[in-house]
Amino acid sequence: WKAATSVAALYAALGRRTAAAEAESAAKAMARRLERAFWDLDGGYYRDTDASALYSSDGNLAAVVWGLADDARASKALRALARLGLWTPWGPRASQRYPAGQKSWLSRLAGIPGYHDDGVWLWNSALALDALARTGRAAHRARLAAAVSGLLAAEGAAGEVYCPESGRPLSGRLYRSESPFTWSAAMLLASLTRAL
Repeated sequence: WKAATSVAALYAALGRRTAAAEAESAAKAMARRLERAFWDLDGGYYRDTDASALYSSDGNLAAVVWGLADDARASKALRALARLGLWTPWGPRASQRYPAGQKSWLSRLAGIPGYHDDGVWLWNSALALDALARTGRAAHRARLAAAVSGLLAAEGAAGEVYCPESGRPLSGRLYRSESPFTWSAAMLLASLTRAL
């Protein structure tokens, strides 16, 4: 959906009105299909997959930031993030906890069973900063920006993934969070400087 809306905008900027209209129409149709397939009416958020009712932070935050979610759904998705206990001082956990049988055997072997669900990924925190801004949650955004900035200053770089309880880089028997992690650093730089 985001790619289709971006292509429509690109065509419009190039003056290709017919192509822009076609891409915009395709994007709108895709948005309707995504809403039908993934919006959980009872939970008030976008499900992780069509077969799972788990809340995934990245999908919900991207829907808010990129405008797939209208204002009402954007607010509901952020309220669900709080209601489900996924916020940490450094940003959201990646998702609700997966059932043990769905956790990667490799992550369990490495001693980091929460790598894909419980960890705090700073690129997700960047999306959260933008989602909080879009929904008018300035005080929460300011607290998160300060906490993430403090983490970056203490570490000297943006790492891959962090422990939700301590804010320290995630590590286990056979794993240590990669640092610096360019993807997170770039997204945080963009998000934090938008507020200036």
